[in-house]
Amino acid sequence: FNARVGDDHESWPTCLGHHGIGRMNDNGQRVLELCTQHRLCITNSFYKTKPQHKVSWRHPRSKRWHQLDLIITRRDTLNQTQITRIYHSAVCDTDHSLVCCKVKLQPKKIHHSKQSFSAILNSPYHRMNRKMPMMDGILYVMSFTILPWIPLARKVTKVATGLKQT
Repeated sequence: FNARVGDDHESWPTCLGHHGIGRMNDNGQRVLELCTQHRLCITNSFYKTKPQHKVSWRHPRSKRWHQLDLIITRRDTLNQTQITRIYHSAVCDTDHSLVCCKVKLQPKKIHHSKQSFSAILNSPYHRMNRKMPMMDGILYVMSFTILPWIPLARKVTKVATGLKQT
């Protein structure tokens, strides 16, 4: 896009943070309008970094640095990003610098109804696999709770006990 979004936080408070850089161009305005419509934000402008860690492209004639490469995320997931910065030392075959965003991933919680342990031991899965060693009580609980992992639990048990796979 070659979009420069600038530092006008007052005009675009949902899209831009307080640490933007430069001036906005036409493509930057289009990107900001898109971000406003879809509840997105530009992470580059939300974190305070050194000025040289905000710019990603140097104009060949004027030798001025610009912030052209952006990382865009949903507004409600902005708290999962820790920092966005530019690395000029990355060896790439381009005139742009590498833009990185450090993200803290939080797995989505899955709520299951609680079952008693006796219900697990009397389950069809347990009756079907009585020949498995008794040390797998933890695997029985885990695989009853997370059914798609049952084949993996069987393989782990066989490898751990030294049995051949059939």
